[in-house]
Amino acid sequence: GQILVGDLRTGRLSELVPPNGRFTAGMKYDPRSDLLFVARGVTGGATVYDGSSGAEIAFYPFLPPGVPGPNDVAITRRAAYFTDSSRPFLGRIALGPKGEPGNATLIPLPANFGLQGGCTVGPFGPKGNGIAATPDGKHLIIVHMSEGRLYLVDTATYTLIPIDVTGGDFAGGSAVCSAERLLLDGRTLYVAQF
Repeated sequence: GQILVGDLRTGRLSELVPPNGRFTAGMKYDPRSDLLFVARGVTGGATVYDGSSGAEIAFYPFLPPGVPGPNDVAITRRAAYFTDSSRPFLGRIALGPKGEPGNATLIPLPANFGLQGGCTVGPFGPKGNGIAATPDGKHLIIVHMSEGRLYLVDTATYTLIPIDVTGGDFAGGSAVCSAERLLLDGRTLYVAQF
């Protein structure tokens, strides 16, 4: 559960959150509120920290402890969204005008996000994993890790549309097996796979 802050120029690290026994998965920082949103994986929830002091602001229990779940997070002006590795849901924490966290809800996803796909080795086969938000916050991009497919999500209707990936080794529109994290930079999407 320890979280460190690093300076990319000097390589120096300092502790923001001390070890606390909670699994830490993906995290995103919101500069307008100075808050850090952390997906807690097997602890079943999400934690919000003060980005300067490391003080815990809130904990949101999306799942019972011990159930693999919140894996990564993306932030828009209106909400923080969390993928779920084991069930067909997105976790959503509403954000106020200055980025302050509000109520949490679970958003249902299609049934395939509760099923293991065929392109991840191992018994677990995570489903929802990496997530990114478009700059205007109108869409999310999420990956079904063991299905090897990217989806575009409308944040108003929560409709999902498969994204066809072409070129290179990407045959058949789905070739992002074991995709762990996503980074959207302008119109370029980077996919980290393991």
